[in-house]
Amino acid sequence: MKENHALQVLEALIGSEGTHTSPSPYMQWLNGRLLEADEGRVKVGFTVRKEMCNPAMILHGGVISGMIDEVVGIAVFSLGRDKFFTSVNLNVDFLRPAKLGEDISVTAKVVRSGSRIIHVAAEMHKEELLLARGQTNLIVTDDNLPQFKA
Repeated sequence: MKENHALQVLEALIGSEGTHTSPSPYMQWLNGRLLEADEGRVKVGFTVRKEMCNPAMILHGGVISGMIDEVVGIAVFSLGRDKFFTSVNLNVDFLRPAKLGEDISVTAKVVRSGSRIIHVAAEMHKEELLLARGQTNLIVTDDNLPQFKA
Protein backbone atom coordinates (compact mmCIF):
# COMPACT_ATOMS: atom_id res chain seq x y z
CA MET A 1 0.00 0.00 0.00
CA LYS A 2 1.30 3.44 -0.96
CA GLU A 3 2.17 5.76 1.93
CA ASN A 4 -0.23 8.71 2.16
CA HIS A 5 2.04 11.72 2.67
CA ALA A 6 -0.91 14.14 2.43
CA LEU A 7 -2.69 12.51 5.36
CA GLN A 8 0.52 12.61 7.41
CA VAL A 9 0.79 16.36 6.71
CA LEU A 10 -2.83 16.92 7.77
CA GLU A 11 -2.52 14.83 10.93
CA ALA A 12 0.47 16.98 11.96
CA LEU A 13 -1.66 20.12 11.43
CA ILE A 14 -4.63 19.13 13.60
CA GLY A 15 -5.37 22.06 15.91
CA SER A 16 -3.53 24.53 13.68
CA GLU A 17 -5.14 27.63 12.18
CA GLY A 18 -5.25 28.33 8.43
CA THR A 19 -3.26 31.54 8.73
CA HIS A 20 -0.15 29.47 9.42
CA THR A 21 -0.77 26.20 7.64
CA SER A 22 -2.75 26.48 4.43
CA PRO A 23 -1.25 27.23 1.01
CA SER A 24 -4.62 28.75 0.02
CA PRO A 25 -4.81 32.54 0.52
CA TYR A 26 -8.60 32.26 0.93
CA MET A 27 -8.27 29.61 3.66
CA GLN A 28 -5.69 31.80 5.34
CA TRP A 29 -8.27 34.61 5.38
CA LEU A 30 -10.99 32.27 6.68
CA ASN A 31 -8.54 31.17 9.39
CA GLY A 32 -10.07 27.72 9.85
CA ARG A 33 -8.76 25.30 12.47
CA LEU A 34 -8.21 21.72 11.35
CA LEU A 35 -10.09 19.59 13.90
CA GLU A 36 -10.06 16.10 12.38
CA ALA A 37 -8.38 14.41 9.43
CA ASP A 38 -8.85 10.93 8.04
CA GLU A 39 -8.37 9.69 4.51
CA GLY A 40 -11.28 11.18 2.56
CA ARG A 41 -12.83 13.02 5.53
CA VAL A 42 -11.90 16.23 7.34
CA LYS A 43 -13.48 18.62 9.82
CA VAL A 44 -12.53 22.28 10.12
CA GLY A 45 -13.75 24.83 12.69
CA PHE A 46 -14.33 28.52 12.02
CA THR A 47 -15.35 31.57 14.04
CA VAL A 48 -17.74 33.96 12.28
CA ARG A 49 -16.01 37.36 11.99
CA LYS A 50 -17.58 40.71 11.04
CA GLU A 51 -15.99 40.78 7.60
CA MET A 52 -17.64 37.39 6.85
CA CYS A 53 -21.15 38.74 7.52
CA ASN A 54 -23.90 40.43 5.56
CA PRO A 55 -25.41 43.72 6.88
CA ALA A 56 -27.63 41.72 9.31
CA MET A 57 -24.45 40.27 10.88
CA ILE A 58 -25.32 36.81 9.58
CA LEU A 59 -22.66 34.69 7.89
CA HIS A 60 -22.74 35.57 4.17
CA GLY A 61 -23.85 32.80 1.79
CA GLY A 62 -20.81 33.33 -0.39
CA VAL A 63 -18.54 32.78 2.60
CA ILE A 64 -20.49 29.64 3.54
CA SER A 65 -19.93 28.35 0.01
CA GLY A 66 -16.26 29.28 0.20
CA MET A 67 -15.82 27.49 3.52
CA ILE A 68 -17.43 24.37 2.12
CA ASP A 69 -15.28 24.57 -1.03
CA GLU A 70 -12.07 24.92 0.99
CA VAL A 71 -12.88 22.03 3.34
CA VAL A 72 -13.86 19.86 0.36
CA GLY A 73 -10.44 20.60 -1.12
CA ILE A 74 -8.74 19.46 2.06
CA ALA A 75 -10.79 16.23 2.06
CA VAL A 76 -9.70 15.51 -1.51
CA PHE A 77 -6.10 16.39 -0.64
CA SER A 78 -6.29 13.81 2.17
CA LEU A 79 -6.67 11.06 -0.45
CA GLY A 80 -2.97 11.43 -1.23
CA ARG A 81 -3.27 11.87 -4.99
CA ASP A 82 -0.38 13.47 -6.85
CA LYS A 83 -2.45 15.49 -9.35
CA PHE A 84 -4.20 18.81 -8.75
CA PHE A 85 -8.00 18.97 -8.78
CA THR A 86 -10.56 21.74 -9.22
CA SER A 87 -14.29 22.17 -8.72
CA VAL A 88 -16.66 21.46 -11.61
CA ASN A 89 -19.74 22.52 -9.65
CA LEU A 90 -20.87 23.33 -6.12
CA ASN A 91 -24.42 23.16 -4.82
CA VAL A 92 -25.14 24.57 -1.36
CA ASP A 93 -28.38 24.52 0.63
CA PHE A 94 -28.54 27.25 3.29
CA LEU A 95 -30.71 25.86 6.09
CA ARG A 96 -30.13 28.04 9.16
CA PRO A 97 -28.09 31.17 9.91
CA ALA A 98 -24.79 31.50 11.71
CA LYS A 99 -24.25 34.79 13.52
CA LEU A 100 -21.32 37.02 14.31
CA GLY A 101 -19.03 35.48 16.92
CA GLU A 102 -20.41 31.95 16.66
CA ASP A 103 -18.19 28.92 16.28
CA ILE A 104 -19.13 26.61 13.44
CA SER A 105 -17.61 23.56 11.76
CA VAL A 106 -17.58 22.12 8.27
CA THR A 107 -17.13 18.41 7.69
CA ALA A 108 -16.43 17.10 4.18
CA LYS A 109 -16.44 13.47 3.12
CA VAL A 110 -15.42 11.98 -0.21
CA VAL A 111 -18.39 9.96 -1.46
CA ARG A 112 -16.79 8.63 -4.65
CA SER A 113 -13.22 8.94 -5.84
CA GLY A 114 -13.07 8.08 -9.52
CA SER A 115 -10.09 8.32 -11.81
CA ARG A 116 -11.14 11.76 -13.13
CA ILE A 117 -14.19 12.90 -11.10
CA ILE A 118 -14.39 13.05 -7.31
CA HIS A 119 -17.75 13.58 -5.59
CA VAL A 120 -17.76 15.10 -2.11
CA ALA A 121 -20.53 15.94 0.37
CA ALA A 122 -20.17 18.52 3.15
CA GLU A 123 -22.16 19.79 6.11
CA MET A 124 -21.83 22.92 8.23
CA HIS A 125 -22.88 22.70 11.88
CA LYS A 126 -23.14 24.90 14.95
CA GLU A 127 -22.76 22.28 17.66
CA GLU A 128 -25.30 19.61 16.56
CA LEU A 129 -27.47 22.01 14.54
CA LEU A 130 -27.22 21.62 10.74
CA LEU A 131 -26.72 25.06 9.11
CA ALA A 132 -25.85 24.21 5.51
CA ARG A 133 -25.24 21.26 3.25
CA GLY A 134 -23.24 21.08 0.05
CA GLN A 135 -22.27 18.70 -2.72
CA THR A 136 -19.60 19.13 -5.34
CA ASN A 137 -17.80 17.36 -8.13
CA LEU A 138 -14.13 17.98 -8.74
CA ILE A 139 -12.08 17.03 -11.76
CA VAL A 140 -8.54 15.71 -11.50
CA THR A 141 -6.23 17.75 -13.75
CA ASP A 142 -2.98 16.79 -15.45
CA ASP A 143 -1.03 19.24 -13.25
CA ASN A 144 1.11 17.92 -10.45
CA LEU A 145 -0.01 18.78 -6.94
CA PRO A 146 2.55 20.95 -5.13
CA GLN A 147 4.29 19.27 -2.21
CA PHE A 148 3.22 20.58 1.19
CA LYS A 149 4.99 20.16 4.49
CA ALA A 150 3.64 20.38 8.01
